[in-house]
Amino acid sequence: MVYVGVSGFNPDWTGFGGIMKYNSVNNEVVNGSDNMLYASAESGILDVCVDGNGNVYAPLFDLNRLIIFENDTEIANLITGNGPQGLVFVSEE
Repeated sequence: MVYVGVSGFNPDWTGFGGIMKYNSVNNEVVNGSDNMLYASAESGILDVCVDGNGNVYAPLFDLNRLIIFENDTEIANLITGNGPQGLVFVSEE
């Protein structure tokens, strides 16, 4: 699966964002613009990362939060502060 973060601004300069899901094996949009995995009228999503277990991580820029999904279910909504913009996974081996 490929996860795509979408981000932009509404006419009143509030952010909006969402997460779409695409199956790259059979070229099928699983969660598109009409049924996003996650959608917010308030927050820009500037990055999306997936870990080795398939969990999806997305920083919510305007809401100062990090959301985490497991099997398309939101399992955490963490306060980060200061407009998170990107993620990097580092292996400790």
